[in-house]
Amino acid sequence: MLKDYKILSYDTLNREYTESQLRNEAIAEDKYARIEEENLVGLIDEIRHIASVQGFSGFFHSQLNNLHRRATRGQRKFLEPFMSLYEYVHVEKLLGDLPNVYEHATTLRKYHNAAIFWALDDSHSFKRDMKGNFPEGEVFTAEQIKKKITTIYRTHFHITITTDSCVDILREFLCALPVYKKIDGKTQRVYRIESHNKNGYVGQPVNTIPSDMILKPLLKFSQPQPKKTK
Repeated sequence: MLKDYKILSYDTLNREYTESQLRNEAIAEDKYARIEEENLVGLIDEIRHIASVQGFSGFFHSQLNNLHRRATRGQRKFLEPFMSLYEYVHVEKLLGDLPNVYEHATTLRKYHNAAIFWALDDSHSFKRDMKGNFPEGEVFTAEQIKKKITTIYRTHFHITITTDSCVDILREFLCALPVYKKIDGKTQRVYRIESHNKNGYVGQPVNTIPSDMILKPLLKFSQPQPKKTK
């Protein structure tokens, strides 16, 4: 007597394979994430140890370079922004802040630029112009911000920025919160300058960037970079 066999359709087999594949991929991704987290914790502990032993001598920088050479790709992604800022921002502050921003390019760029701005000497022309044009507590429309930022960027970096990005650029350096205000009888969205210290640093920078320092190489610009002016 012939037995009855259940014939599975292609769709059924494909769905079962896909579900199994997705489960395996999720398991692999979770395992990789745990390994990366452990690697990051180990790296932070090692940086903290080196800093406590070496301070900020040339040997500290040499040790960071050694760490970078033997680091995993994930560790380098954290270590590189740390190395670009530790001369200005205190180590413990950086080690506390970077885990929240280093994996996201836009967030990291904003954090980096705000850190560089904070570390500038108060007499640096860029910092003086930004603070002078955007005093704390004042509010500005997007159009006002566009005019001011366009002028500042052309003056200091000799580049032209797109008009739509001016508010975003302002908020890379300063804490500017959107609020609503009646102007000429109409409610408009404006931006209030809450603080010139966007990242909430306490005290003074480890090192202050001098007033005669060329700033452009220290900043991170969004891609593609703004067009150069003639």
